[in-house]
Amino acid sequence: MLALLTLLGTASAADVTPTFDGRLSLAYWRLGTQANVKPGVSIAMPWADPGNVILAPAALKFEAEVTGSPAFVRAGGRVTFSPLAVLDVTPYGYYDRYFGNFQTVVGYDSWDTNYGYNDDIEAYVGQTGAQAPGAGFHYGVSTTLKAQVKNVIVLLNGDWSDWNVSSADLAADYDYFFERELEVMMRMGHAGGDNLVQGNGVVLYHWDKNPDDGWYLRVGSLTQYRMTTTADDRLLRTGGLVQASTRDETLTHTVLVQAYLTDRAYEKAFPPFLAYQLKWTPALGGQ
Repeated sequence: MLALLTLLGTASAADVTPTFDGRLSLAYWRLGTQANVKPGVSIAMPWADPGNVILAPAALKFEAEVTGSPAFVRAGGRVTFSPLAVLDVTPYGYYDRYFGNFQTVVGYDSWDTNYGYNDDIEAYVGQTGAQAPGAGFHYGVSTTLKAQVKNVIVLLNGDWSDWNVSSADLAADYDYFFERELEVMMRMGHAGGDNLVQGNGVVLYHWDKNPDDGWYLRVGSLTQYRMTTTADDRLLRTGGLVQASTRDETLTHTVLVQAYLTDRAYEKAFPPFLAYQLKWTPALGGQ
């Protein structure tokens, strides 16, 4: 905290820019539909140097964030410290509220239960009635390393978080639940909670934008790994990613197709995970 206050003090006379990030995501199989908004402010660090490719983006960004879907809502915020162009460090914290519908929150009495496909979960709920509203919180830290060599972009991300989600209606009989968005089993908060470890790797080939209409195209791959430390559930997906930016880079379209390589329910690589995301980042404060 002292280091953060020191940075804020040294940055008080620096450039302060408002930011906004809005996203609409659609996914087949597990996720469904969700919307996300992140208003914030970016403060340039004293060592930010527009003439130096490594130091130019040095900044401290504060963002509030709300994610909503028909099944849940998350609200909280994050702070991203980018001392260099190649590194982001992001602590975060969120409140989680599940509405008790669309297979949230579904309780299980054993950490190694195979929750199965969506139809399997629905059948289980029909037999047991083990679905109810729930709430809790999670917090963690994410670190991202970034590199670009000519037109090739590489991103490596590691993330650790602590989850404490419970349902008062299920606590007497169930100690575990299936987290629908992340697709992994977790221990509920009343039983001690769980830790989530994530790793993500992105490799993209970037075609420069057209100066006349402001667009770029990126094609590559995204590999995602998730593991809960107590419920010992693991997910590994990998596949292709296509991203195109339009309207002077204020709109970004992303299509993702991934095969399941490791998953408790999906034991075959296909059918794949399919997702589309529309991102809106309007230019604010001279951005």
